[in-house]
Amino acid sequence: MVMRRSLLAIGLLLALAAPSWGQQLDRRRLARVVDSLVEAMRARRHVAGVTVLIAQGARPMLAKGYGVADLDDDAPASVETVYAIASITKQFTAATILQLARENRLQLDDDVSKHLPGLPMVRGPLTLWQLLHHTSGIPGIGSLPDPYWARRDYTREEFLRLLETAYLGRDPLFAPGTGWAYRDINYVILAMVIEKITGRTLWEVFRERFFVPLGMTATAQCDPAVVMKHRARGYVVNDKAPMGVVPAPYVSPSVGFGNSGLCSSVEDLLTWQRALLDGRVIDSASYNLMKTPGALSDGRPHEYGLGLLVWPLGNETMVWHSGGIAGFTGMLMYLPGNDATVIMLANGNSDPWIIGTALARVARGLPLVTGLPLGRDELPRYAGTYEGSGVKAIVKERDGELEAEVTGTSSARFLFSPRLLKQQDGSFAVSWEPESRMRFHITGERADSAALSFGKTVIRLARTN
Repeated sequence: MVMRRSLLAIGLLLALAAPSWGQQLDRRRLARVVDSLVEAMRARRHVAGVTVLIAQGARPMLAKGYGVADLDDDAPASVETVYAIASITKQFTAATILQLARENRLQLDDDVSKHLPGLPMVRGPLTLWQLLHHTSGIPGIGSLPDPYWARRDYTREEFLRLLETAYLGRDPLFAPGTGWAYRDINYVILAMVIEKITGRTLWEVFRERFFVPLGMTATAQCDPAVVMKHRARGYVVNDKAPMGVVPAPYVSPSVGFGNSGLCSSVEDLLTWQRALLDGRVIDSASYNLMKTPGALSDGRPHEYGLGLLVWPLGNETMVWHSGGIAGFTGMLMYLPGNDATVIMLANGNSDPWIIGTALARVARGLPLVTGLPLGRDELPRYAGTYEGSGVKAIVKERDGELEAEVTGTSSARFLFSPRLLKQQDGSFAVSWEPESRMRFHITGERADSAALSFGKTVIRLARTN
């Protein structure tokens, strides 16, 4: 009940803070709402530190750190704190590919084998365009005989041999261009293409093309062997630990490569976003390609552009990407409707889409997504596994609320598990997107089926346990 009362209070604050269209955000009211949202999220997920920046145009309206960046010495999280940004790195990889295309050093419809012949996971014609859009059909790396493979340091040649082992005898998920599946390996291959064409390491390319010209002094490869000022330490939840968290396990910097691997600050990411908009990274036509969702070979649309996603936010759009690895999560969002940039970086495994989209709604003056009270006796009515049309939804209780782990939708919406917020009996809104719903059909004491709706898609699901 405490969490629900907190959400209602935040909703009231948001109503006070919401600007009319075109007005500047009120800094003090904005700060009160953001403070409440972030502290509620930190308490719910035991997140040590968070930094938030909300800007209109190039002007920060709020920039603030919450909690601590390093629990060992109680170093506070601040605007200068540097976090691992994980998959937000994909924006930089995509922008580099587009630069190389403008320089006529590659074509977006090049077969990847033109640049990298003999890759173990490539079984036929496959274009750079399909890699950029995650329509390659290449499965994820998956499990390997060595359970500690991600903790070992590799040369590029050793990493390629690891990939040969990982993909030995594995079939594609689908023929290239016929389906969509978000897989990091797509951007790992693109990074290899960049290195092959330029003759430089990926990190040198990023530094020379982006970081130095744009003055991004806090952004670099997340290399533990290099001193990086104001670097946060990552933490993961452990209920048995005295503080509820423990340091995140080591992940080798040699396996975060194009898909991930960068560390940055909220200020540097604002610089990056403004440079994209102003044509200082790529030209406007190339940026339009980045933020335009693609389509499959049969014309069906998907939500992914080139290193960017585009989703509805109310009646508008939000251009964004999230990032998440053990110990860190973040979101970088741009709202064209009022030229606002919203950035959230955390040194814990937060609810990036829940808190990120809530912050975006605040910045756009939209109401938060809230739900009706859900009694504990109601939870067993809905909790369970539902399946249909290749989609599985595992609905479970978490912190007195319902959460859904959804797989098989071919939509980026469910890469993270959303909370389900009760709207009326049997109908629940997805926490970051109220237009998306899960509606349960009740027979007797519990639900026997459900309908999952998002965008123009409706999927019928039957309870299987």
